[in-house]
Formats: sequence, structure tokens, C-alpha cells
Amino acid sequence: MLGGIGSILQIIPFLSIVGYVLTLIAVKYVSDEVQDATIFSDMLYAVIAGIIGVAVGAFLLFFGALSSMFTIGVSAFFSGIAFLAVVWIALVISSVFVRHAFDKMAARLNIGTFR
Repeated sequence: MLGGIGSILQIIPFLSIVGYVLTLIAVKYVSDEVQDATIFSDMLYAVIAGIIGVAVGAFLLFFGALSSMFTIGVSAFFSGIAFLAVVWIALVISSVFVRHAFDKMAARLNIGTFR
């Protein structure tokens, strides 16, 4: 139930963090039920990688835009490119961990929907 509500909330812009937390709680329940802690740890690594990637990207974007006042906007362009690259790499890493978690859930629960 929590995972379904969390998945719906993830697509609503200002409620997405609540959706991520509810989905993480649902994965924790599944992980405890099948007695496989690696399912939850993989999902937790995915969340951490996503948060760190977005935070580092926002840091780069903010300070690039701030320094663009002195470089006629050139650093804002390059900080935008760096932002996109860092966030993309972090989200790819995050999606790999989500995939591992769902594959383990599919194997343990014998449900092919997660594959």
C-alpha cells in the first residue's frame, strides 16, 4: 500500500520527496519479510546516490552562475553542462542500484513484474 501511494506521489513535483520516503519504507517492509537486507541496502544506496548527485550538481550550478558575473556568462554555460553531467551520472548509478533491488525482490517473491 505504501509503495503504491509513494509511487504516485513521486510524480507530483512538491510531494515527490514524500513519495520517495514511502517507497523506501515499503521496500524496507519487503526486505524484512523476505529476510534479505541487501534489497533495502541497494534501494538506500540508490536514494543516497541520487541525493548526493543532485546536491553536487546544484552546488556546481549555483557557484557557476555566481562566478558568471565576472566571466561574462561563460562559466554559467559550463556550470550548466557540468550540472547536467553530474546529475546524469548520479542518476545512472542510482538506477543501477534500483534495478538490483527490484531483481532481488523478483527472485525472492517469485513475481516477474519487478524484472
